[in-house]
This record gives sequence, C-alpha cells and structure tokens, in this order.
Amino acid sequence: MIDTVTQLERRAERKNNFRLTHDLPVLSLTLNIPTRLLNQSWVPMVFSAALESVFNKMETMQVKIVEKDIATVPSHDALFAVDIRSGSLLKKAVIEIEHTHPFGRLFNFDVMCRQGKTISRRSSYMPPRPCLVCDDTAQRCASVKRHTPEQIQQAIEAIIGK
Repeated sequence: MIDTVTQLERRAERKNNFRLTHDLPVLSLTLNIPTRLLNQSWVPMVFSAALESVFNKMETMQVKIVEKDIATVPSHDALFAVDIRSGSLLKKAVIEIEHTHPFGRLFNFDVMCRQGKTISRRSSYMPPRPCLVCDDTAQRCASVKRHTPEQIQQAIEAIIGK
C-alpha cells in the first residue's frame, strides 16, 4: 500500500523545489482516481492522455515547459515548471482541459504561483469540481463518503469506456 501522507508531503516538497529553482508557476498533475484503483490496467492510458493534453495545451498557448518531472511509480503524477506570465492563466487553461477532454474529469491539475500559493478554482472564479457519480460537488461527496468504492469505479469506467 502507498504511504499517502508521505507521498503528498514529497509531492509538495518537489513542487516547492521546482518553484524555487525556476521562479515560475508550477503545474502539478495527478489522477482523480482512488488510490485502490491505481493498479488498474487502464490507468497508464488515462495518465498518458493527461500528459498529452498538457503538452498540446502548452504548445497551443505557445508556452514553454522549462522542466518536467514525470513519475509512474508509486503513483502517476507529474510536475511542470511553466514559463507563463500568470499562474491564473495556467489554472484557467488546465481547467479547460478538465472540461473538454473526454477523460478530463479524471485529471487533477494544481497550480502553484511564483509566490508559492496554490491557485484554487474559487480564486479563479471557476465552479467546484463535480462528483464523478452525481451532480453534487466532489468535495461534499468525499467528505461524507456518499458513494461506495464500486460506484466510483463504475463511474470512472463509464468515463473511459470500459
């Protein structure tokens, strides 16, 4: 089993190191998939799609990725130091990916601005992330464990066409 707290702490440290090294906004990509499902055969395909969407979006925006750190073990995550004038512009761009890509609901993008603050959906005037299973917010459903692991898995598999 993955030590989630340590993994989160390591990711936060890596993000901050990227920011300090490059003095640029940092984009973090993880998958919006429960840890217990990260060993499923379809996870690498979803992660590859997420990476491709980032690269395509940055190319379309004519924005340079200065450094990237992509990890598939123990979980699928990536960090990007992005040469963009505003972390808010980067956040809006990746939220657009979440809304338009067929698997976008399974992508989780966090943006840290040059000053080290995470740019939230709320601060970008964007709606909260929707639940994978119902029409409520993901945060509300997760906090009360509204859906069973099986319901969540079924919703994910419906999104990817399994």
